[in-house]
Amino acid sequence: MTLIALGLVSVGALGVVDYITGPETSLSLYCILPVVFSTWLAGPGAGALLAVVCATGWMISDLLLSVELRNPYVPVWDAILHLSLYLIVVWLVTALRKLKEHMEAQVQERATALTAALHERERLQKELAEKDERQRQEIGRDLHDGLCQQLTAMMFACKVLEERLAEQSLPEAGTAGELVSSLGEAIDQTRDLARGFYPVILDTGSLCQALEELASRVQRQFRVSCLTEIPAPVPVSNKQFAAQLYRIAQEAATNAAKHGRCDRITIRLSETAGRISLAIVDDGDGIPAAFENKPGMGLSILRQRAAAIGAIVEIRGNRGRGTTVECSLPREPSQ
Repeated sequence: MTLIALGLVSVGALGVVDYITGPETSLSLYCILPVVFSTWLAGPGAGALLAVVCATGWMISDLLLSVELRNPYVPVWDAILHLSLYLIVVWLVTALRKLKEHMEAQVQERATALTAALHERERLQKELAEKDERQRQEIGRDLHDGLCQQLTAMMFACKVLEERLAEQSLPEAGTAGELVSSLGEAIDQTRDLARGFYPVILDTGSLCQALEELASRVQRQFRVSCLTEIPAPVPVSNKQFAAQLYRIAQEAATNAAKHGRCDRITIRLSETAGRISLAIVDDGDGIPAAFENKPGMGLSILRQRAAAIGAIVEIRGNRGRGTTVECSLPREPSQ
């Protein structure tokens, strides 16, 4: 009602101005503006009502100002023409408004579908990450509780055999001793592999200690200097978050040691302004600038793991030499 009242006031004002200016100047076309706004804002009914009021008003005005017309039906004809024009404008504005609403509905529908698809993708990523972590834990347990125990039993059996052969001063005692030593090395490697698949220390939520253990294992396995820089403890109670951060560090450090031809790897963990930051820096050959943050190069796994916990991964070459893999994410209440 307010919009209709404003439209009527506008039309009345135009009528007064038109009456003052006389028959030489007609402002009837300016009535299209209030008709357009009323139709767009209040609907076709309001626009049609205002169109009828406008045409009637101009007809009465013409009759009052043109008393000497030979044909008194001319103002009526003009009013009909004006009314037809106004109604055509009402129809066009109504069609345009419906088209706009239809497009907005389609945009909203597609936005809703896209949001649902993104949520579903995030859910699947989390499920895949959790399933991958469970499988790794199962493999780690099998290695630790199964293969390690069998190798240990074989090593003790070979140790007993070595002692008996030594008691009899048989030369095969040396071979048995070498077998005991090889089995000991195999047990150590299997335990390292089991810890890589299933860092038990993550069960306590100690990501810092798990990263220190990872650095020691990388240094021992690949014969490169691997250190951790953790200025202050960064507790991560969410096991899923801690596990994915550990896997990102493990993947990046292993890639650097295997393919980066580096001498030093540094694993940094810190928290600043409510954001957890994990960076793996090496002094190897680095990656070409054209390939930084691009798909491929065996780095998609890092991005998938980061996406599973809502983190951002940035892979860039250092100014001197080497590569930096940095993962950051906001600390959530659940952490």
